[in-house]
Amino acid sequence: MRCRRRIGPAVAAVAALVVCCVCLLPRSARAGDDGLAHFLLFSRRDLWRKGAFASGGLHWAPHGRETDGCMLMRGHFELMAFAGLDVEVHKLWPDDPGNSLRGTSYGLALAAALWDQPTPNTMLAADASFSTIGHSYASRLAFGWRLFGQFYAGPETQVYGGDGYRQFRLGAHITSFKTGTDEWSAAVGWAIDTDHRESPYVRLGLTRRL
Repeated sequence: MRCRRRIGPAVAAVAALVVCCVCLLPRSARAGDDGLAHFLLFSRRDLWRKGAFASGGLHWAPHGRETDGCMLMRGHFELMAFAGLDVEVHKLWPDDPGNSLRGTSYGLALAAALWDQPTPNTMLAADASFSTIGHSYASRLAFGWRLFGQFYAGPETQVYGGDGYRQFRLGAHITSFKTGTDEWSAAVGWAIDTDHRESPYVRLGLTRRL
């Protein structure tokens, strides 16, 4: 049996703790006198016919996200790389005690993200990630046009996989809809996997700079 066949919610349990810790930090610890954002909180909800996923986490840059870490910037082009702890909680329906991913797992996560604005009214985004938990991976490519001066919208394609399982997605997204320090994204489309199952998918994401 492929490990990913009957995975329901895959929740990064550490996300709630991260949110609480950052919210309880004094303001001086969250944003320096330089006015730069030092923390980036992110959360995502993902739903399709055979599963629901929730994830969240934190990026921390002690000297500001514009100067810290592995990040290349030129004009409207950004290329970033991340590494850190991955905590996942998997609940299976029906239960499968023999599945190696059942319960809570800890591992290492690696990720890279690219953002480009080829013209003032277009965007190109790509990201990829890998986790030692189940040797899982994900990648996404999206293009969009600026609409109403508020957000980008356009097509996207995604691939998820691990341990011999793959899921392919094709849909439409809304990206970079900003409300204060929050930035929202959403997508809808069609998903099909290597177990010959298919259905619509819905995704909602939120990032917050502190």
